[in-house]
Order: sequence, then C-alpha cells, then structure tokens
Amino acid sequence: MKENLNDTNDGEEAMIDDREAQKKFVHPYRKYQLWILALVILSIILGVNTFKLNSELDVILKTEHNLFLQVENIEEESKEIQRLYQRIEVNYKYIHELDKKKNIDILHDLNDLQLISDAIIGDKVGASVSYEVCYKASKDGGSPEAFLNECMGYSPLLFLIETTEGYRFAAYTSLFFDNSENEEYGYKYDEGAFIFSFDTGKKYKIEQPEYAISINKGSFPIFGKQDIVLGKDILSGPNSYANYPVSYEKDPKSPGDYLLNGGMKKFQVKEMEVLWPIIYDSN
Repeated sequence: MKENLNDTNDGEEAMIDDREAQKKFVHPYRKYQLWILALVILSIILGVNTFKLNSELDVILKTEHNLFLQVENIEEESKEIQRLYQRIEVNYKYIHELDKKKNIDILHDLNDLQLISDAIIGDKVGASVSYEVCYKASKDGGSPEAFLNECMGYSPLLFLIETTEGYRFAAYTSLFFDNSENEEYGYKYDEGAFIFSFDTGKKYKIEQPEYAISINKGSFPIFGKQDIVLGKDILSGPNSYANYPVSYEKDPKSPGDYLLNGGMKKFQVKEMEVLWPIIYDSN
C-alpha cells in the first residue's frame, strides 16, 4: 500500500512539474500576443486616421486649386479692365489735348470716341487709338486743295462729316494722298476701308475693295461707287451726296437707300474733320 501511495504521489508531483513547465512555456507567448494585438489595433487606428488625413488633404488641395483658378480668372479680368481703362484714358487724353484751333467737334462725347475707335481697332485685342487733326473745313477751307495741303502724306485717314441737317457719319481709308503730278487717278484698292454711321452706331465694311476709293484731280476722294461724294466746295451748299449702300455692305435692318443722310440723297456739310488715327498695339 505504501508503495502504491508513493507511486501516486510521485505521479502527481510529475504532473505538477509538467503543468509548471507548460505555464513557463505558454506565458511568454501570451505576453507577445497582447503586444501584437495592441500593435494591430494601433495600426488600424493609424490607418483610419491616415485615410481621413489623406481625404482631408485631397479636399484641401482641390480647394486650393479652385482658388488658384479663381485668382487667375480675377487677374485676367483685372488686366482686361486695366487695358480698357488705358484705352479710354489714352483716347480721352488725346481728344482733349488737341490744339484749340483744331479740336474735334463732330465727336460729341466719349461714347462717340469709343464707337469710332472700336471700328478702327477691329479685332486687335489690347490695341488703342489716338488722333491728330490734319484738316478742319471751318478753319482750313472747304475746297479739295485745302484738304490736300493739310493731309498730304498722312495714312490712314478718318473723314468725319456732319451735315446741316444734323446727320453724322465717317469714312476710313488706309490710303494716303501725295498731291503731286505722279498721283494716279481713278479707283484704288483698299480692303480695310469702311463707312460708319453715328446715327446707327454701326460700321459698314467695303464689299468691293477694288472700288473702295476714287481719286480724281481737283476733287475730294469719292468713297465707293458714289457711296459718299463730296462737292467742290463742301461748305457752300448742298452739293454733296451719299448714295450708300453701293460698294459698302448694307445694313440688314435698313436696306433702303441714302441711309447715311436720313433717306435723302443730297446734303450740305456743316463741318468736316479729317483725322490721322495713330494705333497703339500693346501686344
């Protein structure tokens, strides 16, 4: 019996020793498992926060890009406004700093100035135009010779005409007149020529550039095939007439004849001013 008890005790002691050994073997891994679990949880938290930060960063970057585009648009609009202001300022300066004896009476205000300047500039972005008066009928005389003496060699030229009935229109040509024996007479080609009406506020381009201007000895230039014809002495009576539209494009809203002169063919010039437009291209 004693032997059996001893054997039993020895077996129990062996089992206890085995359990202790197992505890020593398992416990270190349990500690590592906790660390690993903690690291996994921490990684998940960091990953979620990183995702949120990346999303917020994307939103910030997109917002910053949109703001940058808006700033660029505002900058371009500011430049355009500045260019427009400079054009008006240049025109205003020159229109009011002209010699008092040669001031421009036919352009009544800045709106008239802007209309005719836009017609001359056309599609030249950023360009502006100022003017010098080379001929004024009331001052220099109403004859073709007086005009040629004052405007010889100037180009381009803008003819401003106001009738005694109050109609105002203009004619533009890039040609120049030399008033010499070498001057060739007849029709001249000018694809940049146009007629302008201050009453309609519209520009009418040349449709037959080979008939844009006709130059004849001892006469004012004729625009088109008698679209605008000026008399020998424009201030002496109703000896000028406007058959427009003939060689220059028609106004689709006013297809009738004599549009420039309120439906009448003949007119008397109250004042005619011939300007030399000086075009500035900021580009």
